[in-house]
Amino acid sequence: MEARRVDCRTCDRISTRPRGRRHHFSLANPKLGWAPRAQALFHGAGRLRSPDFRSKKHGPGRHRRGGRVAPTDPGRPVWPSWRHSVLDPGRRNRAAEPGWKRRAAEPGCECRVLGRVGRYRSFVRSLRVWLRRSWDGQSGPLGRLAIGLLLPTELFYRGAVALRNRCYDLGILSQFESRIPIISVGNLAVGGTGKTPFASWLMTRFTSLGHRPALVTRGYGSDEVLLYKIRNPGVPVVVRKSKIEGVAQAAREEANVAVLDDGFQHRAAKRDVDIVLLAAEQSTEGPMLPRGRFREPLNALSRADAIVITRKVATQEAASALGRLAIGEAPEAVLGQIHLVGGVWTELEGDPHVEAHDGPPAGDLLAVSSIAEPDGFHEMVRSRASGVVECMAFPDHHPFSHKDVWRIVNRAAGRSVVITEKDAVKLRTFSQELPRTYVLCLQVAWDFGQDAVMALIRQAIEGKNLAKGNGLLDAIA
Repeated sequence: MEARRVDCRTCDRISTRPRGRRHHFSLANPKLGWAPRAQALFHGAGRLRSPDFRSKKHGPGRHRRGGRVAPTDPGRPVWPSWRHSVLDPGRRNRAAEPGWKRRAAEPGCECRVLGRVGRYRSFVRSLRVWLRRSWDGQSGPLGRLAIGLLLPTELFYRGAVALRNRCYDLGILSQFESRIPIISVGNLAVGGTGKTPFASWLMTRFTSLGHRPALVTRGYGSDEVLLYKIRNPGVPVVVRKSKIEGVAQAAREEANVAVLDDGFQHRAAKRDVDIVLLAAEQSTEGPMLPRGRFREPLNALSRADAIVITRKVATQEAASALGRLAIGEAPEAVLGQIHLVGGVWTELEGDPHVEAHDGPPAGDLLAVSSIAEPDGFHEMVRSRASGVVECMAFPDHHPFSHKDVWRIVNRAAGRSVVITEKDAVKLRTFSQELPRTYVLCLQVAWDFGQDAVMALIRQAIEGKNLAKGNGLLDAIA
């Protein structure tokens, strides 16, 4: 048996607990093969044994539960779980050896602390999925009862948001003012408004005019950060929990315009232009967090400088009605409307900037997505495909694993797979395991209001330039 020792500080910390383990072995897969069950392995007398041998103390098969090691494909890695580690009784007193030094945990060591972190993250993801299903009325009677019990929490949240906004309006809470212009792109609801493609378009617009923009984001969902970097190569993407620190870092990196991702509710940073996106596919009224998907009520649009209506599959009449409703709440705001249309089709394995097909792939398709509003993407694929389209939705910002890839492969059953750009940045590492996969790239097409929105941004940047004298380049045309 080949094995390499991993000395783990975390494992040493728990070694004093009951059934704690001081040292771990990382088993070599070419010798052991695929181990589907962690309980199938344990150490004894310098050898690995299956749990069905006779034990003097416990009887046959009493040390561990599980079966023998399955002799399957030796090229597949051992399942990454700390339960595959085995105790080395021959070297329990290794700390007493001369020259031994405790080292920090290495990536190859999976111990109980990491297992607890993984379980916590899994619980949080499950809770988010349950909340989104409850918002859409898909959680059943028990879910509706639980949502009803959250009414006091929603009332407290409403009051806290109103009090906070009032303090900012009266000047009780101060705002940070940057020396570079800040253009905020935000929304009222949780996801699904097309914020990522619009912010990417805005940075592309700045770059084409010779400016040096930088995107400042909190970094929730690594797929968005990676997509920004792919769509806008050369544009700095600053990831900070504090958007004030992010704007300051963007200024230090010699950016002269900061695009604040999801910054409408972040009033601690004073914005020069506040752009709010509203999706025509979503409702404008409903409960607020945590009972609903709204962060603020509709009357919060009075703070917006520009309102942009986005639509994917909604009709022009629905978008126009939403625009009239929004202008009623913010009469002085500039109104615009964009259509997020499916553009080019690219190969998952190829260069994301190279077009693969002018049209959709022929035949039946499997549409896979892990976005906030998957229905819009699925309808977009159905409207462009020639065959039958089956949909497979994962939670928003879902971290795909090998198990998820196996589910996609089994569900596809030989059909081609269509995914979003957000999912492509996460599934590209599994391109060899997936069937032929295509990426549908979204493009921003303005219905109206582009000149008015850009004129507003131009005026704000010119005012910042004159007030601060920061030497910004020519104004936006």
